This record gives sequence, C-alpha cells and structure tokens, in this order.
Amino acid sequence: MSMRRGWTITLAAVGLGLIGVVAGALGVQAQRASTRDDPFKSSYLSVNEENFRVVFARMSAAKPQ
Repeated sequence: MSMRRGWTITLAAVGLGLIGVVAGALGVQAQRASTRDDPFKSSYLSVNEENFRVVFARMSAAKPQ
C-alpha cells in the first residue's frame, strides 16, 4: 500500500467520524429544542372529567334499567 493511499483512507475515516459527531450534536440539539417548546407535553391522552352531579344523575337514571 502506498503512503498516499494510507493518508487518503485515514483522512476519509477522520472526515466520516467528524460528520458523525456533528450529526449527533445536531440531533441532540433538535431533541432538546422540541422538548423545550412544551415542558408539560405528555404522551398520555387527556382526561376530560364530567361534573360529578351530571354523572351521578345519568347513572342513577340508568340504574333501574
């Protein structure tokens, strides 16, 4: 293997490594930015509770049936 080819392979490996580091840093930055928009964002569905008296009346009316 010639000296020139060895340097070419080394330079290519260093370049690919540098690209990987930059891409990783940008990915982390983008992930942090998306969580900063809404710190209380959740993957759970929201629970819309009805008024207790409305639910009680509805269930009491359905009880005899």
